[in-house]
Amino acid sequence: SQLTIVDPSPTAVSRFSDFDAESIRLEFPNGATDATVTVECRDGATHVQGPLHPPPTTVELRSTGCPADSPPARVTVSFTGTRPDGAPAIVSGATASLGLHGKLGRDVGPGRVSDCAEGHIPSESGRGAATGTGCAEVMVEAPRSTVAGTKSIDGGLTAGQLVPGQPLGFSVNASNSGNLPDSEFVVQDPADPAAAGNPFDLFRLTDASLSTSPASLRGDLVIEVFDSSTGTWVTYDSANAGLLDAARGIRARLVRGTVPIGGQVHLGFSVLVRDGVPIGATLQNCQRTSARTAVGEGSTDVCAPRLEVKAPSAGGAVQKAIAPSSVARHLPGVPPQTSQVRIQTQNTGTIPLSRIVVTDTDAAFFDSLDLAKLDAVNFPPGANRVQVDACTTGCQSGTFIDGVPTASNRPALPAGVAPADVEGLRFTFTNSSGGYVLTPGNNFPGGPPCPNASICFSVAPRVTLRSDPSVSIPDSLSDTAAAAGESQLQVPGTTFPIGDTTAPLSVVKGTAELSVAKSTGTPVAGPGEPIPFELNITNSGTGAIPDLVISEPVPAKLVFDRTFTGTGGLPFTLESSVPAGTAPLPSPVFTAQVNSAEGGRVAALRWAFPGFNFLPGSTIKIVFRTTLAPGLAAGERVENSFGASSTEPSTQAALGCTPSAGTVTDGPYGSGRFCTSKAAVTSRGGSALDAQKWVTGDPALGFYDTATDTYVKPGDISCPLLVAEGADYTRFPCIALVLAGQHFRFLLNVTNIGNTPATEVRLVDGLPHVGDTGVKLTGEQRDTQWNPRPRLVAEPTLVSSGVKASAQFSYTANPRSCTDELLSPPKSCPAGQWLPDFSTEAEGFRAFVTFPNRLAPGESFAIRVPMSAPVTLDHPPGSLPIAWNSFAHTDFVLKPGATSPSQLPFVEPPKVGVALPFGTLEIQKEKTGALADQAA
Repeated sequence: SQLTIVDPSPTAVSRFSDFDAESIRLEFPNGATDATVTVECRDGATHVQGPLHPPPTTVELRSTGCPADSPPARVTVSFTGTRPDGAPAIVSGATASLGLHGKLGRDVGPGRVSDCAEGHIPSESGRGAATGTGCAEVMVEAPRSTVAGTKSIDGGLTAGQLVPGQPLGFSVNASNSGNLPDSEFVVQDPADPAAAGNPFDLFRLTDASLSTSPASLRGDLVIEVFDSSTGTWVTYDSANAGLLDAARGIRARLVRGTVPIGGQVHLGFSVLVRDGVPIGATLQNCQRTSARTAVGEGSTDVCAPRLEVKAPSAGGAVQKAIAPSSVARHLPGVPPQTSQVRIQTQNTGTIPLSRIVVTDTDAAFFDSLDLAKLDAVNFPPGANRVQVDACTTGCQSGTFIDGVPTASNRPALPAGVAPADVEGLRFTFTNSSGGYVLTPGNNFPGGPPCPNASICFSVAPRVTLRSDPSVSIPDSLSDTAAAAGESQLQVPGTTFPIGDTTAPLSVVKGTAELSVAKSTGTPVAGPGEPIPFELNITNSGTGAIPDLVISEPVPAKLVFDRTFTGTGGLPFTLESSVPAGTAPLPSPVFTAQVNSAEGGRVAALRWAFPGFNFLPGSTIKIVFRTTLAPGLAAGERVENSFGASSTEPSTQAALGCTPSAGTVTDGPYGSGRFCTSKAAVTSRGGSALDAQKWVTGDPALGFYDTATDTYVKPGDISCPLLVAEGADYTRFPCIALVLAGQHFRFLLNVTNIGNTPATEVRLVDGLPHVGDTGVKLTGEQRDTQWNPRPRLVAEPTLVSSGVKASAQFSYTANPRSCTDELLSPPKSCPAGQWLPDFSTEAEGFRAFVTFPNRLAPGESFAIRVPMSAPVTLDHPPGSLPIAWNSFAHTDFVLKPGATSPSQLPFVEPPKVGVALPFGTLEIQKEKTGALADQAA
């Protein structure tokens, strides 16, 4: 209910005695209803004011109650606030304020003066008391009478040059830089008008102006000039030509009041060179600022740069550059590379111009290049308009199509003129006033859209000359532009030549550069999970890349998926884009490196485009699929990279790669330099066995691709390949070929591709017969066409090199084999369904394969099934009858931490086929003469 502030603090060290308080300000805290102010004077008297009540919440006490010669020694204010029920009313977080205003004591010297106040809340209603102290200090300075001044030359129409007939401005600035108000303040030019070397002897005053800060100070000052005819300072009168001519000095003088601390005075005036002053005369113009304070005087002299009287002259400069200075030769259908023509122009004389004209009509240049666009202009000093004229018919005199003046720094071509038709340009810079106001100096900003120039436009190389489409443009070009200006020294409407400027441009073979990027949509994959990889290739250079080649080494820890059906039945998809109107990307020459020593593993892929020019901006996207190789541990990271290059030697030697790509020379991608990129996939833990059925027939007949209805040789990428026991096996979509009565073999190949060991594999194989619907009896026809069906030649054989395994085989005469033992959980088949005795007439077989030491991740086994084709078939003439076969399996694995195996789902891999190629023999008999018994 009470809050008290005491200044100075009774406990902290203060220099309150150096401060003479004169008035008090209070701010009530929220909830306070009363305030009492107690002032203790230094003579011992005490004055109490209050109680005071809000509103207002801010109270000003203009007197402390103490006499002037005995200011306050301490000030205390107590705020109170109580609710009707007696509870405290000053809210938590409320802010109270005690403010004191006064002066430092006369005897206080320079240094820091500090003051500390204390706030106190008493203990009440079981709440504890609170006390806090806050301090502030002020730096005391010794009295200082100082003034500051500057003097400068205004650019005007001559850019700061003193030229007969041209006005020149001066700026005189003065300020109170001390810590006391200034009286008798004067800023004067020159410092002594009666001294020799007065600059006003060389120029005469034409006008003057005065401004101040604060603005209210302006009424306390007057402008005066030194009248050389009377030797006295008199009031400036802009209408008195005689006084202006007689003036030999100018000043601003304070006539009442003071110039406050920090106050500023600006005196500006203009002059003209007096008649008869010789060219080459020099002068220096200086000003003096002086003032008085209560403790003394201050003054300062400053000078403007020395000036020389220069003769009136009209002059200019023009300079040209082309960036970049070389441009790629234009390829038909490809957006051309551009270069920017940059022209600098400026007034270098001593007088202003009314216009600057820049003309670029180089016939040979525009015969080889097209105008791509007008980029921008930067106005020369004093100009605020530009007009762009263009010619489209050889740029002879009078053939320009006039544009319109515009204030835009991005001017347009004249209406109806297309950039590609332009054969010359003219730029005219003026001021909307129509006067001679284009001053000496330049305006060449460094940034876009027109860096370091007055005019910028872009050009693009043509394929052939404009004048002769049968001739290619030359390798070396140059562009010449001319500039002219108009000043008061010329007959109105005529110009003086500024000069010509020439810049070279080389037309070079485009750069060969590739941007390559590889990615995968499956950065983490489990056993058997498809992993797509995407290859993106872009010609990011300016030249064509002939004979493009793309190389993809397949790491041993990945398996290329040859069953993926992509573009044209090939195991990848290919998309491309080329510049509009150019030849499309041809089908690639695709090859796959098959490593027979690794069982037919695809070790590398290669796409080549011989004889094709991969143009700038063209893109290729290739997507293929892989899986993780068997035996990878969970969390293993597999990197996969590819490279792209050209097989043309000079292009490959000069090949550049974008910064995001790698560069490899003579590496796994091939000889020479390749641009490379990589992606990675991390293996995820899981249990899976890959079981596939393969078939081999007569190696002389090769394979048949059912997806494309074509005969292929073993090793062709379109057909999956497994090399085992010296034989080439394939699987869907390809089939093996045999002749009637020949033997062929199925191979059931099972690999642990997961991360957990297997304990058992159970499989059922239903051998081919007409009407077969598969092992899982889904009702889907396998479309076997052999009647009679193929027969077993011998018992199936377990092949388990390096793996300890045993197999229990049994056979059935039922075309619909029982698969109950593959269910989860397994069930028993009816008695008599499966018999242990082998028979060549068996319709199917069953195998339970177990592993004493378990089938570890990456290990595999196979079952060889020897078969024979029938000697004859019932089939339509000319057909290619196929016998289809498939099997189903379930697997048991031991997962980490488990004591008993877990069963994996019952699955049936894709079918595998073998065909009998039958031909048709037709015999025709024709009588060509009489029979022997008919002769004579």
